[in-house]
Amino acid sequence: PVQWDVISPPHTWVLKASLDDTTNRTSIVIMATVFGHRILLPGDADKVALDRIVGSNHDLTADVLLVPHHGGDIAGLEDFVKAVAPELAFKP
Repeated sequence: PVQWDVISPPHTWVLKASLDDTTNRTSIVIMATVFGHRILLPGDADKVALDRIVGSNHDLTADVLLVPHHGGDIAGLEDFVKAVAPELAFKP
């Protein structure tokens, strides 16, 4: 009844981000499906990571969204939330 899919980061971003000290760009983003309900867990993803995810071919629609970056205000958040179109979004 539970499925996990890692949406991000692509492996090429991990080394670059560690060298550039931009580790929020390599935050693991997971789409969990639990009893048929999709839950998007974007971790501590920053604007660059969110833009990359929105521009990807992944189906981001989810029933529940954990607001990324500890629920903080970050640029590009509105576009990300629109792409996810959650019924419920919450801050950690």
